[in-house]
Amino acid sequence: MSTETDNALELEQVSKSYVGVQALTGASLACRRGEVHALVGENGAGKSTLIKIASGAVAPDEGTVRIAGRQLTRPSPLLARRLGLLTAYQDTSLVPGLTVAENVVLSCHGVAQMGFRTRPGRAAEMLAGYDLPFAPSAVVADLSPGARQLLEVVRALLHRPRVLLLDEPTAALDAESIQRLEALVDGALQDGTAVLYISHRLDEVQRIAARLTVIRDGRIQGTYTREEWSDVGNASVDDIVTLMVGERTDLAFPPKPGVAPDATVALDARGFRGDGFGPVALHAHAGEIVGIAGAEGNGQRELVRSLVGLRHGKGELQLAGEAVAIRTPAAAIRHGITFLSGDRAAESTFAELSVMENGTTAMRDQLGPAGLVLRSRQRAGFARAAQALGIVHASPDQPIRELSGGNQQKTVLARALLRPGPVLVVDEPTQGVDARARLDIYRTLRTQADDGAAVVVSSSDSAELEGLCDRVYVLSRGRVVRELAGEDVQEATIVDAFVNARGDSEETTTADGRAEPARGALRGRLLGSSWLPLGVLLALIVGLGAYTQARSSLFLSDANLTSLFVLMLPLAAVALGEQFTLLTAGFDISIGSTMSLAVVLASFWVTSPTLGGSILGILACLGVGVAIGLFNGFVIRVVGVVAIVATIATLGILQGLAIVLRPQPGGTIGFGLTDALSAQIGFMPVALIVVVALAVLAELWLRTTSSGLRWRATGLAEEPSRRMGLSVDRIKILSYVLCAVIAVVAGLLLSVQLGVGSNSVGSDFGLVAFTACFLGGAALTGGRGSFVGTLVGALFVGMLTNVTPLLGWPEATSRTAAGVLTIVAIVAYAATSSGRVRLGGVWAGRAEAPLDPTTATTPEAEMLASHDAGTR
Repeated sequence: MSTETDNALELEQVSKSYVGVQALTGASLACRRGEVHALVGENGAGKSTLIKIASGAVAPDEGTVRIAGRQLTRPSPLLARRLGLLTAYQDTSLVPGLTVAENVVLSCHGVAQMGFRTRPGRAAEMLAGYDLPFAPSAVVADLSPGARQLLEVVRALLHRPRVLLLDEPTAALDAESIQRLEALVDGALQDGTAVLYISHRLDEVQRIAARLTVIRDGRIQGTYTREEWSDVGNASVDDIVTLMVGERTDLAFPPKPGVAPDATVALDARGFRGDGFGPVALHAHAGEIVGIAGAEGNGQRELVRSLVGLRHGKGELQLAGEAVAIRTPAAAIRHGITFLSGDRAAESTFAELSVMENGTTAMRDQLGPAGLVLRSRQRAGFARAAQALGIVHASPDQPIRELSGGNQQKTVLARALLRPGPVLVVDEPTQGVDARARLDIYRTLRTQADDGAAVVVSSSDSAELEGLCDRVYVLSRGRVVRELAGEDVQEATIVDAFVNARGDSEETTTADGRAEPARGALRGRLLGSSWLPLGVLLALIVGLGAYTQARSSLFLSDANLTSLFVLMLPLAAVALGEQFTLLTAGFDISIGSTMSLAVVLASFWVTSPTLGGSILGILACLGVGVAIGLFNGFVIRVVGVVAIVATIATLGILQGLAIVLRPQPGGTIGFGLTDALSAQIGFMPVALIVVVALAVLAELWLRTTSSGLRWRATGLAEEPSRRMGLSVDRIKILSYVLCAVIAVVAGLLLSVQLGVGSNSVGSDFGLVAFTACFLGGAALTGGRGSFVGTLVGALFVGMLTNVTPLLGWPEATSRTAAGVLTIVAIVAYAATSSGRVRLGGVWAGRAEAPLDPTTATTPEAEMLASHDAGTR
């Protein structure tokens, strides 16, 4: 008999409301150690709110949460993790711009000792026992959705949690990966982990769950044991669906009327190939639904994206008998191809726009003349689509991000209804949606086909393909291995086709395209290296220096080199400060004014002839820098003002203050500070040596320490970082403080060159500092860049200024060159970011392995042997 102490997770009388919406009302749930407890309900029923409250991401209005017997006293993902509750999210909490190993190290935050250094090798050791089909060095952004979902679950299991929340863990997985996931869950149960399993796939729930709780309209409808809700007990799957939706629901797929004998071939691809697939031949008739099936990573995703211009494909492609070239999504739309992606957040929805605006984006000319949007037409069009699809929304003007996943997916599907085309390509049409929403989507796709469209559906759910499609193409290793039609379109036959596929290795392009592994891998690593543009910049510096020395022997003279380094010193310092904010996806336009104010303040406070007498004045200046940074951080992160607006306002305040204090240049900078900062070793300023050393230390901190990893993660992906318990606001505010303090230091370096206080001397440094950072690889999107690269960028900018008079160039030439090269650098870094993308079919690291039929046969054969074709 289980007792209350067996409960690893308890939620008691939890309620939560948002503006105009009661998300949860008195919800109670208990999950026991060593059991899988399923939570099912429609999209929008309250599941997401419940798990966010359990994981500490959302504060309940009422009720309590206990994890392993200890109360979650405040909403904090970090506290929940420390108590032993980890969550594997459907949209993952991975940071796409980091490697697999770095994401594993990041997951240690709050639950295991991270140590000072990141030690990616330790992460590789942790993953070694899981036999994952990708390397620890692979960048997460390059992995398929299924691979990312598998990593999300494995990363949580590594820490042996007391409670594991699995949110739609199989939504992006194929049959083989689902079986692997279930084996991982079984292992966790043996360790006594309590698993709360949220899924819309009731057959999976029936297979693995010991108990099941149904939630509808924010209220718990009941909890059932396996015997009570399985087919052998008092309740069937249909009864559970009835509790979920509140009414009896027919779960049957829409009927297949068959394809007319004289139907035209709307889409015809012959010899079509691209990165990760091909050559393939497939066609779809008008009025037909054609499925694309295969194990995860065998080219389906690449194929459908090439058909709609998201990836490059080549070969013969015809629409209604006319040869076309689809190289961009815009070209696909012009030719009447509509694409609906299963990755709603990244590829389908505009989160900040309303549900109506999202649903009517494809209408364009129908909304009004000359590009105008007539609200009456927009509302009428959306109302028709919302009624046909059953989109549940509070208002047409409600932001789409506030809708459930199923209603978001139906809103995206509304575009095809409102602007139907001859070809509709759909990737994972029902990923993460509930039973009733699935039926609405299936019915809509069949209606589109009945109206004459050719519908191509790629899905990892073989049962979905069986019930929906007239024909199915099965892919293995990027090639079509079987075409199924009529009575052959059955789940068991589909799975058997890709499991038992045998291909000629000399003719087949594998799903990861490793045709020439040695040469391709070398090219991929070279062109995918983030250090390549920096190497190019260094080459430019050497080339420019050699050219200038050939034209003027003064360039390499001690006097000129000293002048170059002295002039670049304040720029190098302030650019390093700006790099801290850019790392966290922020920026500070006020740094130039901060430098000017520092020079002005130094003319009042740092006037002593000795360094010792200047210490208090220097500290006071640095204290002003701390205050400026805290002010910027507060306005941006607490008040919520956009960074560009906030720092422009700060710029104005600081400029005004500097003018008030020093209307005209005046005052004297003390010789104590001047002598200290003007010291040289040969032609090299000692201060520059210190700045270089600090830049190298900052680079080592960024690349090799756990705190540097947290900063990069925060800049690359704020929400996943928050889910990992990182103090995102604290990191971002600290970045503004460091930026302002270092800008003050740069102002002090500048002050000793001037000798007097001036209220505008730093005004030109702001934009130039951005140039140095961007040349060093930084990006406004955060998480990228290099302190050493920024230093090299500052050297290059300073060098352009220095060589201008030596070469007899007009000043406009050097400024233009700096601007052009900044753009070139940004483009180069963007190219190397996508250079991790497959180059000639090869990852810039170990490739994600395709399904190997020889190893996949055994587990899949076991699944097929135990599969009852009539279960679904």
